[in-house]
Amino acid sequence: MPVWTRARVFSLAAAIAVGTLVVPACNSPGPCFGLGVGTKLGITIVDYYTGNPNYPQDERGRVGSGSCEFGFDVMQGQELLATVASTSYADTCQVPVLAFQPFGAWNWTDGQQNTGGNVNAFDGLYVASSSYCDGRVAVYATAASVTQDVFQAPVVGQVPPVVMERDFSGGQGVGDAGLAGCMTSCSGTFVISLRRLN
Repeated sequence: MPVWTRARVFSLAAAIAVGTLVVPACNSPGPCFGLGVGTKLGITIVDYYTGNPNYPQDERGRVGSGSCEFGFDVMQGQELLATVASTSYADTCQVPVLAFQPFGAWNWTDGQQNTGGNVNAFDGLYVASSSYCDGRVAVYATAASVTQDVFQAPVVGQVPPVVMERDFSGGQGVGDAGLAGCMTSCSGTFVISLRRLN
């Protein structure tokens, strides 16, 4: 064995023996749109999106059925408060999973990661519960592009920066009120406005 090869092998063995061998760490991608764990958000429901003549429709308007917009759980003008609780890897960034504060009569809890992509500002599956209805809900927000400023305010007549889909399913009525107020499913797509609270 050549001297220089023996020397290199000896140096490697010595480094391992004394614990000084440094292995380069893999760089994990950052959070999508800079929304890292701990980021607090205000999410205002501006208007419905699918089929709304006030906003140009793109592929996001064709995802949801738009069968159930306002009045079941969310209301127009309502602000939902949430914190990024975790992230899950998708494509080129970490998609935020939110923890929502209770709103109106509803709680969206036990957030789990969904199959988000790098255009998702957030994406999650939740247990949805109220005094009259229980079920599951998928909640995800999709930006117009991967370079979109997600905090840009929506403008009537222009493609919305961020659109949120809410898909409620498996609804079970609770008590007498549930017979009239609960739905087995409820899908809606909304123009939203995001603001960072911290």
